[in-house]
Amino acid sequence: MNNDKDIDHLADIVDLLYDGVVIIDRLGTIQSFNTAAENIFGYRKSEVIGKNVTILMPKPHAQHHDRYLSDYLAGETRSEERRVGK
Repeated sequence: MNNDKDIDHLADIVDLLYDGVVIIDRLGTIQSFNTAAENIFGYRKSEVIGKNVTILMPKPHAQHHDRYLSDYLAGETRSEERRVGK
C-alpha cells in the first residue's frame, strides 16, 4: 500500500466481505471493523473503533487477552490448553 487511495480501496473490499473482520494494532486497539462484524457482535463501527478488542470477548478471555497479545508479539508460545478459545 503506497497511498491513501490504496488503503481506501482495501477498506472497501474488507467491508464487502461476508465474514466478520476486526483489525487491531499491536496494543489490541480496534482499527477496522467491517459490516459483517457489526452484525456478528452487535456493535456499530463507530462504537468500537479506538477501543480495545477485549470488549468483544467474554470475561474469562478478555481479562487475559492483553497479556496473550504481548506474549505473542514477544515470540513466546504457549500450550494448546492455554490459547484463547481452548
